[in-house]
Amino acid sequence: MRKKDKSPAFQFYPGDWLRSLRVTMMTHEEQGIYIRLLCHCWLNGSIPEDTKQLRALVGGRCKTKSIEKVKEMFQKSESTVNSMLHNRLIEEKIKQEQYNEKQ
Repeated sequence: MRKKDKSPAFQFYPGDWLRSLRVTMMTHEEQGIYIRLLCHCWLNGSIPEDTKQLRALVGGRCKTKSIEKVKEMFQKSESTVNSMLHNRLIEEKIKQEQYNEKQ
């Protein structure tokens, strides 16, 4: 069950997604893996660094090569062992927290 203080959604900017050369160079499989991992990262605060665990998160039928390529979009967490974060999601979470404080 989700904590009350966690936002259930993050802003998704289609223009940024479609203009990103890194995303454009991904296969459709890699793009699907990427968006699923972004969702897991948002909901859980991070994703595991382990490729086998990531495969389980995205459904288990994806190529190891695809997982490894998408992992490059995330950064190792300095505060949590064996986990990865996404800088843009961190920025979005901060924006939401600031907005909520103003309300």
